Amino acid sequence: MKKIHWNRIDDFLAHALDTQYKIPFTAIRFGWDAIIGLIPGAGDTLMAFISFYFIFRAVHNNVPFKIILAMIANIVIEWLLGSIPVVGDIFDIYFKSNIRNLQLLRKYSAQ
Repeated sequence: MKKIHWNRIDDFLAHALDTQYKIPFTAIRFGWDAIIGLIPGAGDTLMAFISFYFIFRAVHNNVPFKIILAMIANIVIEWLLGSIPVVGDIFDIYFKSNIRNLQLLRKYSAQ
């Protein structure tokens, strides 16, 4: 196993996409993924492509295929369910595939 060296870009991107903003007086956080996902049709697709940054990092660092498949599943789930009008926008706020994928990579790296 190769030690993966994370950088600030990884943290910044996951945070910006999934948790950058907070709804006042609540614990609800959301990011650009949820905001851009509001654009009908193209928003969720664009964000899915951006989310593949973490897949590229995983492949580059020889992360096992099983983990990469789990990461792809996270992105696809968010893309499919996030594409549903209104319900999908709410789902985007709670699912946070980028944070999940970064956690998968960190868990693998810590082994």
